[in-house]
Amino acid sequence: MAAVLLRRAPIAQTEHLSLTLGVLPDTVSDPALLTTVPKRFLARAVDRNQFKRVAREFWRRRPESWGPNWALIRLRRPPRDFSDWTRGERMNRWRTELAALIERSSRRQSRQTVPVQKGMVR
Repeated sequence: MAAVLLRRAPIAQTEHLSLTLGVLPDTVSDPALLTTVPKRFLARAVDRNQFKRVAREFWRRRPESWGPNWALIRLRRPPRDFSDWTRGERMNRWRTELAALIERSSRRQSRQTVPVQKGMVR
């Protein structure tokens, strides 16, 4: 499933993150969160793991945001001045950006699910 999600276009993006959703195959019962954090963007393993922990926490606290989907959260751009942030600032900034990512994806999904009536021009 990870390879399929990596080939899809993201449904939402923020300054540093992108989100791709995929529908679960019939053989899998639980949704899953996948994260990719390239080493070239965050060189220290501690920082990559911290981002993954924050993303998993966000996943568990907001199950209604994901639906019956697999989600791929990808760090697509390195943060500027990352080394100057304290550990608490890093976690807060990741949480804020994840919240913005979910907000953008939910807005996009709600626009896509609006039925088009006959005679209505879009």
